[in-house]
Amino acid sequence: MTSSSQISGYTKLNLDAFIRAVAVNRNAPHALLLGAGASITSGVPSANACIWDWKRRIFLTKNPGLESQFREFSLPSVQQKVQRWLDDQRIYPQAYSDMEYGFYVEQCYPLKDDRRQYFQNLAERAEPHVGYRILALLAEAGLISSTWTCNFDRLVAKAIDATSTKVTPIEVGLDSTDRADRITRKGELLCVAMHGDYRYDDLKNTPTELQSQDQALREALSKRLSNETLIVLGYSGRDNSIMQALEIAYSQPGKGRLYWCGHGDDDPPQSVSNLLELASKNGRTAVYVATPGFDDVILRLGLECTLGEMRDRVQKMYMGATPIPKSTPFEVTRGQVAGIIKSNAFQVECPTELLQFETDGFEGRNSWNQIEKQCGNRPIVAAPLRNKIMAIGLVDDVRDAFGKVLKGNIERIPLTEDELENPNSIITSLLVRALVRGLATARNLDTDGRSLVWKKNATGSLRIYATDIAYHDAALLGLKRYAGKHYLVISPSIKGLTKNGTTAPIEVEKELR
Repeated sequence: MTSSSQISGYTKLNLDAFIRAVAVNRNAPHALLLGAGASITSGVPSANACIWDWKRRIFLTKNPGLESQFREFSLPSVQQKVQRWLDDQRIYPQAYSDMEYGFYVEQCYPLKDDRRQYFQNLAERAEPHVGYRILALLAEAGLISSTWTCNFDRLVAKAIDATSTKVTPIEVGLDSTDRADRITRKGELLCVAMHGDYRYDDLKNTPTELQSQDQALREALSKRLSNETLIVLGYSGRDNSIMQALEIAYSQPGKGRLYWCGHGDDDPPQSVSNLLELASKNGRTAVYVATPGFDDVILRLGLECTLGEMRDRVQKMYMGATPIPKSTPFEVTRGQVAGIIKSNAFQVECPTELLQFETDGFEGRNSWNQIEKQCGNRPIVAAPLRNKIMAIGLVDDVRDAFGKVLKGNIERIPLTEDELENPNSIITSLLVRALVRGLATARNLDTDGRSLVWKKNATGSLRIYATDIAYHDAALLGLKRYAGKHYLVISPSIKGLTKNGTTAPIEVEKELR
């Protein structure tokens, strides 16, 4: 199975292939950019959890006596009631907008010193989890030379102190920006707090303050990334000031790679895709990696990039943080067959050839959408590949759709086994779209045209985050290859639509699932 695929100008790499890529370059220094997601397992609330905490405090102080009724704020029903009250006031931002973080921290704690104290209280309770402690060993091994973070928790420096490594943390804040340009020596780790540090300087958490992000730190980051590989972990890309600094860095040619490690199997946000494409256009190696999270990635790097006694230390840290489940020998009791296990994988025969042709006018970032629009409701699917268009359907239908922009003849090309191996390739995506289109037509289902089908009639309705949602039984389709055979894999899912029939916002969809 192929470990990588080309996505809109940048590379999408499997996690294991990413670990090998870093390990083979272990003697080169790497920089880490850490976001809030890296600190959750160490006891630091996520940005979303902080927002709900501020909403809770505002709501309860304006509605005294309701503490017992609104104690558990992780419950969706409680969040809905609070959000409804906030919406009714008509002075608070729209739920889940990018404005929420900066707005609510300032509304909850208008005084700067109070904001600093709030974050100080959070940071003092945080203790470095296994990922941070293994990170300290990677710094000792020379793989990591600097960390850059928008967090306030000092977990990298704490981990170094707790791990007894031969590394000295060189901490940089807004009061010591001159240190960011220093050449780190062997045994040193540069630890840069991009948004300040509650111990020394004012935290930059309000929108106005974020816009005035210290220029010296941006320039230092850009300079370092010219020749140093950056690994991004636990960071969503929502902070415009950090993203602008990265855009400046990757608008210039250089040797440093960019590895953006996302969380889960979802595609990267648009801002991250834009940055990866920008880096790729400027000759950089730009890679997106779907990962289970910060601790898992750092553990894998520790096991692959260290040797001897240090690798033993990594292994012990992991074993100490992960309880070993007790298992019993596998045994099948003989008995009478009472039923048959049903699978969600159905063997299918893939086409042996595709249609290929050249056209004018389908280039750039929106080429997929342009081609899909050109196909219309015709029984064909098509996609761009290597400056040509690949299609599944009848030749007459393809000529009807693309006749005015067609260049040359429509050719039939064979499909090879190699092209069918990669589950993330454009060819596989094209085959899945054909299956989706065919099943939706045959069973009178609605579809997104890509991988999801759902029943036209709603199963029920809910109100989530002040939004009325109708939910529909749905199925997610995929094409997998096992032991030389192809299978259509059908996974149960759910689809949420708003009153006007549009797809529900992503946060509402997640809560619905």
